[in-house]
Amino acid sequence: MKTNFLALIGLLAIPSSGEIMDPLPEAASRKELRFQPYLDYDMDGCYNTAAINEDGRINSGLKKGFSVHEYCRDKQHLLHSNAYSRKRCNHGYCAIMYDYYFEKDQAAALSGHRHDWENIVVFLKGDKVVRVAATEEHTKYRYSRDCMPDKFCDIPSNGRHPKLVYHKVHGDLHSFRFAKIEDGETELEEPENPLGRWFKSPLVGWDYWPSDELRDTLVNWPDKMVKPSIGDKKFGRALEKAAGSGRMVPGFDPYQEKDDEDEDEDED
Repeated sequence: MKTNFLALIGLLAIPSSGEIMDPLPEAASRKELRFQPYLDYDMDGCYNTAAINEDGRINSGLKKGFSVHEYCRDKQHLLHSNAYSRKRCNHGYCAIMYDYYFEKDQAAALSGHRHDWENIVVFLKGDKVVRVAATEEHTKYRYSRDCMPDKFCDIPSNGRHPKLVYHKVHGDLHSFRFAKIEDGETELEEPENPLGRWFKSPLVGWDYWPSDELRDTLVNWPDKMVKPSIGDKKFGRALEKAAGSGRMVPGFDPYQEKDDEDEDEDED
């Protein structure tokens, strides 16, 4: 009886949902907003949500549980979410990274880890998307597509906004994939999230944080294994990986700040 009672107490102690934090207000450059990806989420994963609030409190995340999306797939997670961006422009090209926080990443029952950061990098030449790359396992850019000049573009989009889906890789953890057209259909798959539409979280651009101190708190994420990629220590290397062979962005330097002769235009 005592054992059953303690087990019941343990179950009651499990949270009914992940941490719902007040997100930061949207503030980003027009270019970052103009090309922000539209997202959806397969039924086997969490929703991205706010990683930090205006008081500087970090999301505590979730322990791995019995379900891959246990306590992290509530509509309120989306309604209290942020995305975090940073751009680098030189030699005629711009790369914009969009970083997303998830409270856990779980492959199966009790298999996975607390906290997940995944990002999408959109490469531009002027106002044209030329390449999109998305992470797998936080640092690998195995999912990428290119837009060849004057040829068919293989990037699903809504105007300027690439469309991607957060999903579970078979037998593995989660990553982004490109939206797809189902067999026998002519249109892109319909979104499955509770809002019933392709979703964009309120965006916080690198140069638009409420304070540098708050941004530094996010960049210095306490988890040793999983961290955002927009910080100085990871940003350049991540862009280098996302660029692949570089054939779609010839001359772009992932480590160089803005070229003085290069127009990082944010006009409409």
